[in-house]
Amino acid sequence: MIGAVGLKEPQPQATNMNKQSQKIICNVYAYVKSNKLGKGPITETAKAVGLSRQAVSRVVERGPKTPKKCKNIKHKFEKVDNFTCDLIRRTVYDLKKNGQSPTVSEILIELQNKCEFPYKETTLRELLKKL
Repeated sequence: MIGAVGLKEPQPQATNMNKQSQKIICNVYAYVKSNKLGKGPITETAKAVGLSRQAVSRVVERGPKTPKKCKNIKHKFEKVDNFTCDLIRRTVYDLKKNGQSPTVSEILIELQNKCEFPYKETTLRELLKKL
């Protein structure tokens, strides 16, 4: 029922525009402003590019800028493969089999005795939750 009285089409958000899109918006704004078209340059530019007036005014005020890049996220369990996961699982089962209630510190001690386990207690706890 878009086009009915009182309903408007949803406008796309201008949160992550690349620099080229921002330059186009600035160029359209400059053209509309120099030719004095319509109600106002911001409103007419918003109509021309299909964005909200607020998004257009934000881009025009600050100028075209390069969007921020995402940081490289560290992966916590880089050194953990299927063999290591199975070793942790077997260690927990062995402690249960011996009648002990395995705690993270006991599991860590056993793993450090069996192999060179590179992580500390908090990382082991997160790894156990992942298993």
